[in-house]
Amino acid sequence: METIQVRPFVSLALIMLTYGHLGWAMSHANIPSYNWVLIVISVLLLVGEITSPLKRVINFCTLIFKTDARTFIVAVFCAFLFFIILALFRFFLDVLLIVAATLLARVDIKSTGIKQIYSFLFLATFCLGSLAVGLLGHRYFDLIVMANS
Repeated sequence: METIQVRPFVSLALIMLTYGHLGWAMSHANIPSYNWVLIVISVLLLVGEITSPLKRVINFCTLIFKTDARTFIVAVFCAFLFFIILALFRFFLDVLLIVAATLLARVDIKSTGIKQIYSFLFLATFCLGSLAVGLLGHRYFDLIVMANS
């Protein structure tokens, strides 16, 4: 019986598009350089949390819902987040797309049999590289447009 080898090209292309768009949009907004550091840290945290084992996530959830007071605080916080999501719906959709693309790539990479640390390094490098391609692509595109004007 033949085995099918999974190659995560589609999910990696989706990551390249989403993170490239994020880099392009952030470059277009002319944000300060310290915000780029925050974006890089948040991308690394997102990839780190997605590639972490499920047991660690379950331990965190049981810690949160251990007492009634904590459960109440989490419920109030979730209601506040729901309000924020409604107020900033476009931003929420962009973040949701980035998280979904990263999750899809993680699932595809895990199905290839790559170890956890290598999948983190690969995803982090690919996500940050795509972010840099978007940033540099916007800056290079602006230089070409300004030179031709």
